[in-house]
Amino acid sequence: MSAIEKDLIIKLPYRVGLWVSRADDAPGFFDDKIERARLHAVIERVAKHHVSSAFVRNLLANTLANEKKWPQWGRDLDTILADCKTGLQIVKAQSSEDDVKVYRVVLMQTAVCVAEAFQEDESIETGMPTFPSANDQGIPENISKKERKALEALKKALWG
Repeated sequence: MSAIEKDLIIKLPYRVGLWVSRADDAPGFFDDKIERARLHAVIERVAKHHVSSAFVRNLLANTLANEKKWPQWGRDLDTILADCKTGLQIVKAQSSEDDVKVYRVVLMQTAVCVAEAFQEDESIETGMPTFPSANDQGIPENISKKERKALEALKKALWG
């Protein structure tokens, strides 16, 4: 895997979370420091939920370890859906089918957690979204229409 490919799959969990958080962002509502802290907490939660997967542990440890790059990673979010498709192709070419499935779920869970946590300033410690199967990516009802639209677009990009 090239350095560019590795960078893409490592930064996607952060970028997906940021993209969803900005889907319904009122200007000036969150400053960057608060937003990054919440995204950090969400990524840690998703990592803990998937502790049994060495692939996810390594991936999200690298995402968190590169927090200094997050401001740079937050640029050009309009490419996120295409980037997700590319990231999945990279993981598929380099890893097992199980890693591809868990990567999809990690990206979607991160996005859903962010949407729920940022909705009405809710705690990040609410329940972890779990999906009954790799093909059931339910989107909760307690989020805004704009976030729901973003999550539906992400779901389509990840599962086609």
